[in-house]
Amino acid sequence: MKTKRIFSIILSILQALLLLGIAVLLRLERNYMGVMRYMANQNRIWNQAAWSDWVSAATAALMLCLLIWAVIMTRLTYPKNKKKALVSWTPLAVFSLSAAAFVFMYDTPAIRGYYYISGVLVAVTLLQVIKCALIKR
Repeated sequence: MKTKRIFSIILSILQALLLLGIAVLLRLERNYMGVMRYMANQNRIWNQAAWSDWVSAATAALMLCLLIWAVIMTRLTYPKNKKKALVSWTPLAVFSLSAAAFVFMYDTPAIRGYYYISGVLVAVTLLQVIKCALIKR
């Protein structure tokens, strides 16, 4: 029981650090020309890759599936254990919705760190899936 709680806290700290990394990346990109050029160059390279078109669509589809799963599990869990539903499944729904919205709404010309931010949002969402799996059923 305590190891699950400790593992969940470690995952929460890792999620917070990843989200903080997005903020740091956006600030560095905005304030330093070298970071801006590096991101623009990486976007050019990744946009020319064959996988760049379908990875965004697959990521958005995965996040929407996780959103649907989280909503269903919240609905099933809420009448029995309100705290469990609000603590685990609701953040999963929020993270998956924000990741899917980011992938759908933005593109590399709008945000130079698009691929990095998309990857971090997916990682944060998958860490939340692991935290949801730790909960007793």
